[in-house]
Order: sequence, then C-alpha cells, then structure tokens
Amino acid sequence: MTSEIVDSLPVHPMLLIALLIALYFLPVIIAAIRNMRHAVAISVLNVAAGVVFITGFFLLGIPTPARGSIEIAIGLSIGGWVAALVWSCMELHPKTK
Repeated sequence: MTSEIVDSLPVHPMLLIALLIALYFLPVIIAAIRNMRHAVAISVLNVAAGVVFITGFFLLGIPTPARGSIEIAIGLSIGGWVAALVWSCMELHPKTK
C-alpha cells in the first residue's frame, strides 16, 4: 500500500522532503539573505516551534486525557512558525557590517 502511494507521487519523495524542509526553514533563509540583526532569535523561534509541533504530532497517537492540550500545542507551534516568518519579513533595520 505504501509503495503504491509513493509511486503515485508526481515528484520523487526525496525531492518532496527537501522542499518541505526548505519551506520549514523559510523564515531562517529569509533572515539570513536579508542579513537580519535578529536572525539567531528568528532561528531559535523557528526550531522551537518545530520541536513543539513534532512532539505534539507524535503524542497525538498516544491516548491521553490531555488530548486538547496537545492540539493546542500543535496550533501554537504553527503560530510560532508564522510569527518567525512575519518577523523575518518585517525587519526594517538590517544589522550593520
């Protein structure tokens, strides 16, 4: 069943994974290209949001009475990624050389 799904993809699975990783690190890439003063903070926020998302995603498979809080954590991590993306695009004062 899994091989049928992989074979039906319009792109190679490794290319798809590479594109998703690049999309995930888009705020960091934008901050680095723009030589942003807060690039490290944007990177930390981006990685922290990813850790919360991955942890919450894996915990969804575990039956728990705190199911709602796991879903909230996933929502907050997506919000953290969006915040990092917006922050990387908003910076008006690049760091001086």
